[in-house]
Amino acid sequence: MGDRSAPARGRPRSEAAHRRILQAAVEEIAEVGVDAFSVANCARRAHVSKGTIYLRWPNAHELMVDALASVATWPRVADLGGLRAELEAVAGAIADRDWWHDLQMLMRFVGEAERHPRLFQEYEQRTVVVGARNVREVFDRAIARGELPPEVDPGALALAFVGGIMIGQELLQTSGHELPTSPVAIIDTVMVLAVKTH
Repeated sequence: MGDRSAPARGRPRSEAAHRRILQAAVEEIAEVGVDAFSVANCARRAHVSKGTIYLRWPNAHELMVDALASVATWPRVADLGGLRAELEAVAGAIADRDWWHDLQMLMRFVGEAERHPRLFQEYEQRTVVVGARNVREVFDRAIARGELPPEVDPGALALAFVGGIMIGQELLQTSGHELPTSPVAIIDTVMVLAVKTH
């Protein structure tokens, strides 16, 4: 057997190319969906060879899972000492993305999920579950600091908060309603509830 500690031969993998491929895969899913997904088209979009893609991902399934994860996982936030600061960090990370484009991709994917149950399950485990767990940590810390009462469900708060932020981002595309779209309004409401229930 060879020496596994020996350095890998060839050029190091380009992080820029890696990001371009993931973005190309996101665009491919958004435009044609999972059923018509093409690695060759991703290669053309990313200006790389198909071989470059297959050096990183063994098949289209794994590439699609990573592409979906790249746009759908909510961030893990460090302990900033207070609930408001940490919620602002979560909301800022979500609002800074092109969530309208990402939402279009996810809606197309969910529409085809019944035909791709294994892919959908992996997507949920690697994105929704991980992201919700990350945001739940914010509410766990708030309970531990006494900012929220111990009987509240931090997981339910995490889902409600992220759902509100994302729906607000979607509503930015529509006029003529009086629903709140600002992350600040949603954070203010959470903080009022925190004060009133404690």
